[in-house]
Amino acid sequence: MTATVYLALTVTLGFFLAAALHVPPLARALGYPVQLHLTLGLFGAFLLGIAAAGRKLLAMFALSKGTAAYRLRILTVLVHGAVAAELLHAFAGLPSHGAALVLLAAAGGLQLWEEAALLRVRLRRRLELPVRRNLLAHAFLPVAGVLAAAGLQKAAGAALLLGFVVLATSGMQVKIAPFLSWQARYAARGASGGAPLLRDMLLPGLEPLTTAGLAGGAAAATMATVTHASGWAVAAVILQVAGAWAQLAQTGAILFGRRGAASRPPTRERVPRKETA
Repeated sequence: MTATVYLALTVTLGFFLAAALHVPPLARALGYPVQLHLTLGLFGAFLLGIAAAGRKLLAMFALSKGTAAYRLRILTVLVHGAVAAELLHAFAGLPSHGAALVLLAAAGGLQLWEEAALLRVRLRRRLELPVRRNLLAHAFLPVAGVLAAAGLQKAAGAALLLGFVVLATSGMQVKIAPFLSWQARYAARGASGGAPLLRDMLLPGLEPLTTAGLAGGAAAATMATVTHASGWAVAAVILQVAGAWAQLAQTGAILFGRRGAASRPPTRERVPRKETA
């Protein structure tokens, strides 16, 4: 719920920022608080949403349980504090932008800690590729932190948006869509047979392409932003397009593909023993 509120605020502030470019009185009253807009969107909407949903989904898909929720509560407070610091910086002129960056770095660190805590107590040793893609997304959090500390704000934003947000949400989507589609199409005949397993609703060959395209494209786009090299930019476009179309094809296969009954190991008939006199 909190992430949804921040998403609405992000869209609203984005509208005012765009309007301020064409309405001078609005520009004088509002200014152009880009850092506040990025904090609301990347951290308030996306980081909180991924952290909250991911805690439930990773626990379900990795069979993890028993972890405390205090890290998520502290993470939420840190994001609130960063938003407040950016508000004071934008509209009160206080030098609180540095404090906001420290709070956001701490929030990212807590998210990494939370993912590691869930993995430590998991019962499922081998994770499926969409789940691993969701985990791979978190590698871009420290990358973004290093870039932000080096003053490369645009590169840090590329790593967060294309690396963390896109990879995390694409991995979640490929796990959620089969479950919801199965419930809509096969739940009525699940007990009587004729329903596939969830993993059978995926085209497994597309998952490596999706992960390689989206992750490689995010890394190349980040490098292009740092180096301003056109070669990295072209590579980023090609990889991102390949990963996005693979994700789209996978989603279409999940929603519209028809699967037969799940194959089950044959059962051995019991042979009645002869009666003895």
